[in-house]
Amino acid sequence: MRPYGVDGLAFFGVGGTVQYDTRDEPANPQEGVLFRISGTMYPASHGLSESFSKSQCDLRAFFGGKGVPALTLAMRVLGEKVWGNVPFFEQPNLGGWSGLRGLSTGRYIGDALALSTLELRGSLWRVNFLLPSTMGLAVFAETGRVFVAGETSDRWHASYGGSIWIAPWSRDNTISVMAAGSREGLEFYLDVGMGF
Repeated sequence: MRPYGVDGLAFFGVGGTVQYDTRDEPANPQEGVLFRISGTMYPASHGLSESFSKSQCDLRAFFGGKGVPALTLAMRVLGEKVWGNVPFFEQPNLGGWSGLRGLSTGRYIGDALALSTLELRGSLWRVNFLLPSTMGLAVFAETGRVFVAGETSDRWHASYGGSIWIAPWSRDNTISVMAAGSREGLEFYLDVGMGF
């Protein structure tokens, strides 16, 4: 298979984002809300056979105590949709660190997607060995699916997992190690931040 876009395209788009953010620390928040809605339109040009557009809506909420020790309930709902003849690398996709952890990156691709996540994070210890740091644990469950025109499947895909994290100096410097599982196997991640 050689999906549209695999041979390379050069194109430009015009778009915008509206965002409301009250999170206390973007990399590892304990409280606050993030609401982001964005849209982009790509006109036909530079090898693009026809115009296409895409939009995304992302809502994240964090509830809990401040400081250490403290528990935070983190929730996310994400939706994305494209219109037109879209190159495969611009289509909504699920899998990987940023959406449906426990599946390989881009495992499911479609015309639209929906994703929801529920995560419980604990800021548990202060450590003063080499650097003043905070350490914690997290567990999560999430589910999502893609939608494809003409497809009748109504299957949702689930994943679950946990992580251990450390934040030298402040939670903005969070580094996390995560294990996430699904029906397709187990994935491991090492990254800056908490995934969302």
